[in-house]
Amino acid sequence: MESGETQRDGEAKPHSSGCCESLLRLPVVSDVSLQSNGCEAAFATTYGAIICELQHYQEPPHVRWQRVAGPQIGPSVTRVAYSHHPSSRRHLASASGRSVCVVDIDTLGGSADSAEKAMDSVSGSPPASFIRGAVVGCLSSHLRPVNALDWSLHEPNLLATCGEDCRFHIWDIRQAQPAQSLLLPASWTCSLKWAPLREKVLATGHEDTVCVWDIRSSSQHMSVLAPGQSRVLGVDWSLHDREKL
Repeated sequence: MESGETQRDGEAKPHSSGCCESLLRLPVVSDVSLQSNGCEAAFATTYGAIICELQHYQEPPHVRWQRVAGPQIGPSVTRVAYSHHPSSRRHLASASGRSVCVVDIDTLGGSADSAEKAMDSVSGSPPASFIRGAVVGCLSSHLRPVNALDWSLHEPNLLATCGEDCRFHIWDIRQAQPAQSLLLPASWTCSLKWAPLREKVLATGHEDTVCVWDIRSSSQHMSVLAPGQSRVLGVDWSLHDREKL
């Protein structure tokens, strides 16, 4: 601004020369999962599951975004979860509608030219250079959309999912059908979480209720906790006390 000029109300001041701001944008994000080694994050977006390599986070112009393989390019993904078991950290589960796709992210996929153009025009994010991973399983037994999913910390192939159909399933991802199916006590389920210090136990959150299950006796849940009148939005376990939720 030259000497003698005045700044009008509401007018943005110009940036000083040499100052550069970078903004990385994604389509609408509904969920995020961090890899156990902290190197990558997966995002559930309206343009599918997308992975960001976090080691480049201090240099936004060089962040590499990668699309995750799926049954088709561009489905809206609502939930994502990395496996945290040491022998299956390469597995990423993503929920889209009534189905869950399991991807081995260590396998490189093919070209993503058409997906890049669609993503770039909407989100403004840097393009993905290729499709990341290979599909190792598609799990489809829910009758309504999947609300939550979580991997067992003790068994590398066990994945739990719950949906709006009042059921949650325990999957061995090597099989096409659920290993166990359990009836939930409420139609709305927000969250489920395997206990990190108890191998066969997990918790589910519904309306104003939390249920604790032992899958060795799946005919009924172990206990029901009613924390109050407010809706439960999430559940998690203590990493230090096996009895605390």
